[in-house]
Amino acid sequence: MPTVDAVAVLRGLIAQVAIKMPVERYIGTDWYQLADQEADVFGIDPDDMPMMVATYEAFEVFHSLVSGAHFDMHHQAEIDAAKAARPDLAAMNPYEQLSWRDFAAVFSILSNRQAWQWWAKHDAYMVREGIMRFADERTDEG
Repeated sequence: MPTVDAVAVLRGLIAQVAIKMPVERYIGTDWYQLADQEADVFGIDPDDMPMMVATYEAFEVFHSLVSGAHFDMHHQAEIDAAKAARPDLAAMNPYEQLSWRDFAAVFSILSNRQAWQWWAKHDAYMVREGIMRFADERTDEG
C-alpha cells in the first residue's frame, strides 16, 4: 500500500496549477478560454476558469486523451498513482459527462454544477469548431 494519499496529491497539484494562472489568461475564444457569450449562456464565473481548465487538463491526461500536456510532462507519476488509487474513475468512459463530473468531484473543488458548466461549454466549443461531428452531418467528403 502506498504511504502517500495519491488522490490528495493530485488534488493538490491541480489546485497549484490553477492558482498559478491569472484569470485574464482564460478570457477569449480558444477551448480553454471563456467568451462573454459563453459566460452568459453557461453561467460560468470567469474566476472559476483556472480551476476548471486545470482540472480538465488533468482529466484528459488521466484518461490518456492527450499527451504533451502539463500534467503528463511534469506529473505522470502522480497521475499513474491516482489512477491506481481510483480504478473506478480510470475505468469510466471519458467521453461521457458523468466521468468528468466524478473526476472533478474527487480531484478538485469544482461543484457538480461547475463541472456541468465546463462540460457544456467545452462540448459546444468542440461542435462549433467542427472537431466533433454528428453521424447525420454531411462532410466535404460526402
